Amino acid sequence: MLMTLQINQQQICLALNNPLRCWIIELLQSHSALSSTDLASLLHISLGKCHYHLDNLDGLIKQDNEKRYFLTEEGKRAFQLLIKL
Repeated sequence: MLMTLQINQQQICLALNNPLRCWIIELLQSHSALSSTDLASLLHISLGKCHYHLDNLDGLIKQDNEKRYFLTEEGKRAFQLLIKL
């Protein structure tokens, strides 16, 4: 359990350490689910750059059957921490 908690804290710290990843978390919280193309468009970044940041959010986000991203429970917890900053 402690190992899982440490990994989750590391994932959250990594996510909150970059403004684009914070914006992705905020967008997914407000839109429920978005495709990588939609996220890249909303963030005004390339699709490749978007995928890089999505890869760094592993554990905080997942994809549904339509390949749209959404927040996991850990991602929702990261959002709660983000709004407290």
